[in-house]
Amino acid sequence: MSLQLIFHMLEVDGNTFQENILGIVVETGSERIETEHVLAGLIRLPDGFARKRIIRQKIETENVIEVLKSSVENTQSMLPAISSLVDAPLSPKMEDVIQKLSDWTSTEGEKIVKERAFLGLLAAALNEETIEALTEYAFLNWETFLEGLCWPPIQTENTVELWDEKSSELLADSALDKSGRRLVGALEAEIVGLGLRKYTIEALFIALLSIRPSILEEAIRTHIAGSDAYVGSANDLVLELRNRISRPRNIKEAPKILKSTCDDRLTAVFENAVDIARDDRKNRISVRDITEAFVRKEMKGGFGNQIKAFGIDLEKISYFIESYTEEKEAEDDNALTPLDKLEERFEEMIIGQNHAIERILPLIKRLRFGYRRPGKPAGVFMFMGPSGTGKTQMAKALAEILYGSVDNLVMLEMGQFGTKESKSMFIGASPGYVGYGEGKLTNALRDNPESVILFDEVEKAHPLVFDVLLRFLDEGKIDDPAGPVRDGSKCLIVLTSNFLADELSKYEEKMESTDKKSQEEFYRDLRNELLNQGKTGDDVKIQRFFRPEFIFRIDEIVLFRSFDYEDYVKIAEISLNNEVKYVNENFDYLVSYDKEILEKIADESVVRKNEGARVVNRLVNVLVVNPIIDYLASHPNNELSSLHLSISEDFEEIKVEGKS
Repeated sequence: MSLQLIFHMLEVDGNTFQENILGIVVETGSERIETEHVLAGLIRLPDGFARKRIIRQKIETENVIEVLKSSVENTQSMLPAISSLVDAPLSPKMEDVIQKLSDWTSTEGEKIVKERAFLGLLAAALNEETIEALTEYAFLNWETFLEGLCWPPIQTENTVELWDEKSSELLADSALDKSGRRLVGALEAEIVGLGLRKYTIEALFIALLSIRPSILEEAIRTHIAGSDAYVGSANDLVLELRNRISRPRNIKEAPKILKSTCDDRLTAVFENAVDIARDDRKNRISVRDITEAFVRKEMKGGFGNQIKAFGIDLEKISYFIESYTEEKEAEDDNALTPLDKLEERFEEMIIGQNHAIERILPLIKRLRFGYRRPGKPAGVFMFMGPSGTGKTQMAKALAEILYGSVDNLVMLEMGQFGTKESKSMFIGASPGYVGYGEGKLTNALRDNPESVILFDEVEKAHPLVFDVLLRFLDEGKIDDPAGPVRDGSKCLIVLTSNFLADELSKYEEKMESTDKKSQEEFYRDLRNELLNQGKTGDDVKIQRFFRPEFIFRIDEIVLFRSFDYEDYVKIAEISLNNEVKYVNENFDYLVSYDKEILEKIADESVVRKNEGARVVNRLVNVLVVNPIIDYLASHPNNELSSLHLSISEDFEEIKVEGKS
């Protein structure tokens, strides 16, 4: 059995692989080829899968190779050294490896074997002593190294379909994970901003630096730290490249990403990213995969040579990219609430506003189904009503239900944009001015292109800021002085307002009608009432806020009602259960309580109902948490296992009783 079978069948650079093995055999002075020689040769392949597996453990590959070399028995015989791998003698284990490879290929009819599959076969043939040495002296985690490796190869490997068969359009929604889709959005924005008609490798580089978090920027910062190379901030580099590349063309919308609209180098990067994702046994491409594919493609020439002028050597930062461990982002299919459970999930998170849930649910179902409006935001809601009635909580619920996490809520307090100068803080200042590249809204869209954008107390914004907001509500896009047009077409926009909260209370009975026709009439009347306020109101702010061009950009105006006694009981139960859970998890006490405590909290909340739901947390803290702390502080040496909360006979005080 000949070693040449491996070089002909393995999906690697056969010539380099042979040179690697021969060099290692000569260095060890061995008289036959061992499995350790072949594994070491595999690890030395520049872009090899085995090499990357080791780098991911933050281990130097040469350290592993040295341990493998030292694990090979050297007989110091006087036999001639091996100078060619052709017909070189093989160890019994190496003969067994080649035989298994030959048997599998003849049975399955395969002509090419992937490196990952061969690595599984090779690793299984190593001596236990070699594995122990790798663990002890090279600090290699052998279980992690073997993860996902097997022989014979699994026939149903993960596949990523990158291009649509008919249109050759990039299948971003199915082929890319959340981070990859975020990068594609940034790439499309760059094409519009640069005035390019074709997607280029240069535009991809800028997009890789512009997204947050940016793996490429982190790699560059790590590379230049402690070196003599000078490079400005990522912002400076992006600006310089944009100035060099931009064309004076007015492109309103980015072209579709097709094979025909991408240059060949960019297409190669996308396709190499597929291989990288597949090697990691993933069925979606991440931004890390695309970054690694870009660095591999460009570090030996092309664009890589151009950016060396900025002190950036892609070849030197490739190690960081390959060793980078990405945070796995939950994918929509698994993380999101099923369509038929949406209403139930809303009602778990939002108390006392079932009419509001019913009002927004049709649009949310449509968005979750994938029905979006081109050239528009995903949706625009305005939540009105007294403070503390759940408007912000509803925005959090929308972020979790639509985008998978409350972290996908971007909240902008519009009170901070109450002066004309604050416009530069809202979208960023022009080049050369303080605040350049620091726009709160534009940066939020850059970092979170799929999110709920909450403009809290929107009526407090200055007219100049408000005018900027109008375009965003209409088109879902906004100009960024520090870069391309920011796209918020995949965002749900929520505006909250306390305007006219007292006057709108007269509508509370009407809005809870179970008759849909009556509900529609109510909201039509409410919209007309707001428009009339804009025309006839004495307050200049009200006139500006409720003008038609603003009202008609809103998909749904939803009025939140004040809470009643039953609502406060439910809210108190949620708040109290959270405190019970906290005490249990952090102090190891089982806490129980009498239901009368909820009634006590609800009674006092109704008296202070102008504070909304926030009063419940304050009352729980004063009436429940403080007595628990006082009791535990006064019984420091008692071995207590549980606490019970009850209310005094006069219904005024919460009593705490500990049990061992």
